[in-house]
This record gives sequence, structure tokens and C-alpha cells, in this order.
Amino acid sequence: IELITVFSARLYGSRSRKNKKLLDNVAKAVQEST
Repeated sequence: IELITVFSARLYGSRSRKNKKLLDNVAKAVQEST
């Protein structure tokens, strides 16, 4: 589930700068949960 979130976040994040910040937060959360 986490990987899917990261993938979708990257797809949308690559188009919007706003979502890039969201992607960073998601990646951070994934690293912490790992």
C-alpha cells in the first residue's frame, strides 16, 4: 500500500510543484514506518 502511495504521489508530483512537497512528506513517512 505504501509503495502505491509513493508511485501515485510521484505521478501527480511530477506535474505540480505543490504535490512535490506532499511527496516529500509521504516519502518521509514511509521511511519512518520502515
